[in-house]
Amino acid sequence: MLSASVRAMRATCGPYGVTSYVDGFRHGHATHSRMQRPKMTADEVFRGALWLLWRVLRLPLSVFLVILEPVVRFVLGALALLGVLVALFFKAYGVPHFPFALMLGVSVGLGLMLVGYHALLRLFAR
Repeated sequence: MLSASVRAMRATCGPYGVTSYVDGFRHGHATHSRMQRPKMTADEVFRGALWLLWRVLRLPLSVFLVILEPVVRFVLGALALLGVLVALFFKAYGVPHFPFALMLGVSVGLGLMLVGYHALLRLFAR
């Protein structure tokens, strides 16, 4: 024969001693037939659809960006370095009408594109 405290615990916590939840309510406080689910608004449906779309598209895009990362890093890094070296060489050689500042700006822009690519990788990897 079970004691009164064990019977009370099983009545509120279930047969395994673990509190079970149904839509945020304990079994002892509400039942399926009496629970009222709140109505979903159009805003909540829209947010749910966007969340699901994000989850579905995030993984393939992340895999694609990770596969391309070594190529993008090599190309952008090499072009940025080459641009700086060419700009310094032409400045030292004294080529007339050479756009030194523009060439350095393009090289810095390529480096910033690489930073942006890594930011995209972190965004899709979350």
